[in-house]
Amino acid sequence: MCELNARFGDIYRLFVPSRRGYVYVINHPDDVKRVLVSNHGNYLKGFGLDRVRMLLGNGIVTSDGDLWRKQRYLMQPMFHRRIVTQFGAIIERVTARLIERWRPLADQGNDQCHG
Repeated sequence: MCELNARFGDIYRLFVPSRRGYVYVINHPDDVKRVLVSNHGNYLKGFGLDRVRMLLGNGIVTSDGDLWRKQRYLMQPMFHRRIVTQFGAIIERVTARLIERWRPLADQGNDQCHG
C-alpha cells in the first residue's frame, strides 16, 4: 500500500480480480472526511460488503441511506467531545504499552514506507 501511495498519490483505484471490479483507495484525511462525513450521501459502500454483512449484520459499518443515518444518530452521543476526552487517558495508556512491545520489533526490521 505504501508503494502504491508513493506511485499513484492519495487517491487511486485497484482492480481486484476476485471481485471482478475496482476498489478505490483514499489516503488523505481531507478526502476521507469528504467521503465519510461531508459528502457521504454521494457514496455507496459498494460490493464486497455482503461477506462482511454476513459476519457483522446490517450495522453502521455495512448499511447505507436511512438505516445508516438512524444508526449514526443513535451512536452520535458516544462521540461527543466530553466522552471522547474521558477515553483519552485509557487510549494513551494502551498505546504506550503497545509501543513498548512493538519498539524492539521495529528496531529489528526496516520501515517499508519510509526506508
